[in-house]
Amino acid sequence: MSAGLSISPTPRHERAEVFGTEADLLAVVEAFEAADLPRDRWGHVTRLAIAAWYLTHLPEPEATDRFIHNLLRYNRILGIEMGQPGGYNETVTLFWLTLANRVARAQADAPPLHVANEVVTRYGHRPELVLEYYSPHRIRSWRARQSWVDPDRRPLDDGDP
Repeated sequence: MSAGLSISPTPRHERAEVFGTEADLLAVVEAFEAADLPRDRWGHVTRLAIAAWYLTHLPEPEATDRFIHNLLRYNRILGIEMGQPGGYNETVTLFWLTLANRVARAQADAPPLHVANEVVTRYGHRPELVLEYYSPHRIRSWRARQSWVDPDRRPLDDGDP
């Protein structure tokens, strides 16, 4: 991993199928929206599951807006600033939302819990996948933190990772 790029490893307590019931998943989404989700639960797997929940319950543009709004709010409450390593990155967020949305669209008839667990199974243990698409310099840039930038290593439409 390149210096300066903060990609959090998946905590050991997170596993491929993180939620046994829709109610369990909804409780995490509600805690996230209320900014009551414990910070130690705020890992890559949890973010993917919440994104999948939004994408199965709302139209994609609304799901994206709501996820980003709540993510920024949650980070502010935790004191995570945009410019710091590990802080918000618009390109990284939209990258993962795009991949989660592919799964949600492909499994449009599946229950939301199944879709969330499928997204987590595919991508939950691969937070470094973003580096297959972006060079560290590009993904760390202030521009990438502020707004979408296209990948410079591999096109995002280049098949299902």
